Amino acid sequence: MTATSRRALTTLFEAALASIDALQLVDDALARERATLAPLLAHARRAGLLVVGAGKAAARIAAALETALAPLVTGGLVIVPPGYACRTRRVHVRLARHPLPDRRGVAATRALLALVRRHERAAVLVVVSGGASSLLVLPAPGLTLDDKRRVHALLLASGAGIGEMNCVRAHLSAVKGGRLAARLGGRPAAALVLSDVPGDDLAIVGSGPTMPDRTTFADALAVVRRYGLEARLPVRARRRLARGVAFADRGSAVCGREVAARGARNRASRPSADAVTTASVPTFLLAGNATACAAAARAARGHGFAPVLRLRSPLTGPTSDAARRLAARLRALRATARGSLPAVLIAGGETTLRLGAASRGKQDRPGPAADAMTVRRGRRDRGRRGGRNQDLALEVARLLAGERGWCLLCAGTDGIDGPTDAAGAIVDGGTVARATRVGRSVDAALARHDVYPLLAAIGALYRPGPTGTNVADVAIGLVWRNRRWRVAAPV
Repeated sequence: MTATSRRALTTLFEAALASIDALQLVDDALARERATLAPLLAHARRAGLLVVGAGKAAARIAAALETALAPLVTGGLVIVPPGYACRTRRVHVRLARHPLPDRRGVAATRALLALVRRHERAAVLVVVSGGASSLLVLPAPGLTLDDKRRVHALLLASGAGIGEMNCVRAHLSAVKGGRLAARLGGRPAAALVLSDVPGDDLAIVGSGPTMPDRTTFADALAVVRRYGLEARLPVRARRRLARGVAFADRGSAVCGREVAARGARNRASRPSADAVTTASVPTFLLAGNATACAAAARAARGHGFAPVLRLRSPLTGPTSDAARRLAARLRALRATARGSLPAVLIAGGETTLRLGAASRGKQDRPGPAADAMTVRRGRRDRGRRGGRNQDLALEVARLLAGERGWCLLCAGTDGIDGPTDAAGAIVDGGTVARATRVGRSVDAALARHDVYPLLAAIGALYRPGPTGTNVADVAIGLVWRNRRWRVAAPV
């Protein structure tokens, strides 16, 4: 791996990050939705404006709103993971754990709801970004935080996609799936969403706290059964899903009579009438993965790289499948590469890692993301470290081992890949050979999803640190014929 190729990849990735700068995105959204937001802002001039929400980008979006709407913002509260806070003036920033929820998240969510109740006349802007599903957390009646944590851990390691995971999460929550919108009491409100979901379905980002819940308890139970989790769910969570299905099947009138007969103790654990809600507020997309990929492509063209191929179909599903797709594209692009500068391949999305597979032959190759790597740091799992981007990069390196004239960066736009300090990895045709020289087995590392130590040993990790944003993952590949190319100055 040359310094030139590494610098070229990181330059393009930094261009992708620059395109999702919160201040610019907020300014653009306020201008674009001026007419729709006019009544809310007019109300805010009289009664004030609260900014509330959660996610890895929530603090920066809140700070941008304070700048853009300085006279109107009177307070607020946003919840972010450690490393994602920034300076704000009137919006309080609270920290909580990600990807597994913790007591701080519950306390911060309760404080957010209390703030909204206290300022019942104020308008509300809700900000949501990737990570909100774990940070904005309030268990549904009858459930505990421990129940939620166990369900989260099972889902994250299962191989379920983000939409499937959030379907289950929403039906075990008192704030997701439109339930936060229902708590706003019909006041003027709107939501701004930075999407980390392929396709930018706003009902999935952060489990859709301001969007109508289009899914049902039956859908959630089907996800649990699809991934073989039903018997492993906490008893209270399993009962809630089963009772929710029964509630829908028998009708609310029958359930109402049963609740009355069984008394107040069971009433708390039975899904309430708003368990599936149609509550919503106007919700607007700030940006998504396509925004970052398009910016990387523009930067590549500006540097004179050609051709620049951007995959329109997102990288989703098992990481091994995505790796085969990327490897085939890189090989095909190199076969047609011409000129003195590299050709560029750009793709985005979020692959899935399923933990616990005993061997590569048994894997679907794993479940939802390196963020999905919810392995505890206990003795039993101490050797399993990595994330979906590190796995993806190393798998491509294995598939193209020994082939020259290519390099690849796979990284999360949040700057964190799984429970590690790296965003991803940079690999090339010599990665496998370098690993072998230092006594590391690529096959063994991939089979265990223990790729971080190998990549660290050969200097292949990419560590930009927390970025304060999140639009899923970006993969950038370079292929070339000319061995002596250099990065050109931008046009």
